[in-house]
Amino acid sequence: MPYIIKEQRNHLNKALAALSDALDNILPEAKAGALNFCFTRLLNSTYPEKNYRAYNETIGILECCKQEFYRRAVVPYEKKKIEINGDVF
Repeated sequence: MPYIIKEQRNHLNKALAALSDALDNILPEAKAGALNFCFTRLLNSTYPEKNYRAYNETIGILECCKQEFYRRAVVPYEKKKIEINGDVF
């Protein structure tokens, strides 16, 4: 879960703000590749070991991040679009 204590969050937010600023200078058509590059480099540096445990944790982090993003960002967006455009079910 992405819910960490505020002291850790404040520390990480500073680094993430710098990364976000750097990504703002990337061309829109290259942004997905740039984000993929950043995630990959971050995961590779955080988990330098090349073993099952490291790979398993890395995949688990990505999967949980995906699910949390879907739950918190995509679901509310889709609900709003259903209200605007009507449901298909």
